[in-house]
Amino acid sequence: MQYVVAYRPMWIIHNNELITIKADKYPIGGLKLERKDSFTNQTIQLQKNDTCYIFSDGYAAQSGDELGIKLMQRNFKTLLLSIQHLTMRKQETHLKNHFETLRGNHKQVDDVQVIGIRV
Repeated sequence: MQYVVAYRPMWIIHNNELITIKADKYPIGGLKLERKDSFTNQTIQLQKNDTCYIFSDGYAAQSGDELGIKLMQRNFKTLLLSIQHLTMRKQETHLKNHFETLRGNHKQVDDVQVIGIRV
């Protein structure tokens, strides 16, 4: 697979191990009209049943429970690892339900985008 990742990492789960693919540390958009930075085109060899995730920071940043504590990336990683046995459609449902339960009565604090692809 060839890809370019801007500002947010990509996570690949291979054999129940989470691998972080680091992103270029600058956003696609912004106030700079003329950009001199270039993005790094990367290539990785995927294997059957590998799962790739790209995502905004909104899921992990969501406040939840009575204390308003955020989920955080560490717990988001654990969540994704825990649902690897599910089909992608069931993962989608699980992530939506988990987010709504986490959010409870709190307002949604940011955009939430999670894209998962299984080879």
